[in-house]
Amino acid sequence: LEVTDAEGNKSAKMNVLGGSFHAHMLGREMYAEVLKVGSIEWQDLGSERTWHFGDQFYRDLALRDIALETGDIMQTTCVMDSRGLPSPVVIGKETTDEMCWAHFMGYPGGIRAHCEGEVWMGQLGAKESGLGIAFSHPSYNSTELWDGSNMLTGGTMLRTNGLAVSRGSCADQDAERCRGIVQQMMSKRQGEAGCEL
Repeated sequence: LEVTDAEGNKSAKMNVLGGSFHAHMLGREMYAEVLKVGSIEWQDLGSERTWHFGDQFYRDLALRDIALETGDIMQTTCVMDSRGLPSPVVIGKETTDEMCWAHFMGYPGGIRAHCEGEVWMGQLGAKESGLGIAFSHPSYNSTELWDGSNMLTGGTMLRTNGLAVSRGSCADQDAERCRGIVQQMMSKRQGEAGCEL
């Protein structure tokens, strides 16, 4: 996480007032947490173990007394349920696609917070929480991994079906090709595993 003030000073702090989550129709659970610089404990940022598309609201977090600063680590996790669908779902801007993001507001004015990092997917156990996902299901163990350079598409695909992708064949500027690669990967995995994804 990088937090800067209006002059570009990276030692700025953003006091969190509240936040909200966004996904589309398959979203079921939403999690956000922060690991403060020098801390060993994650702080929950208003996670929802039960989340509904029709009930997207702003959470008041002011009383939690959380300040974000450069070097903190933020993790946002969205749990989707695509079981029973006839075709794979991809990250994209259409309502029939999916999205996963969290938005936080704070003070003082003029502060900007910017996150960078990888985007990955995997499966949770039936009763498994999405909190602590960076440790319980780290990106290096994921079979599907993107560089996170574009929060709408995930950016450039780095790994699919557990194998490294060469030449960024699933890049931001080629969304249709990306959709095709993901669909081929999911169809191939369904055939090999003999299960519904």
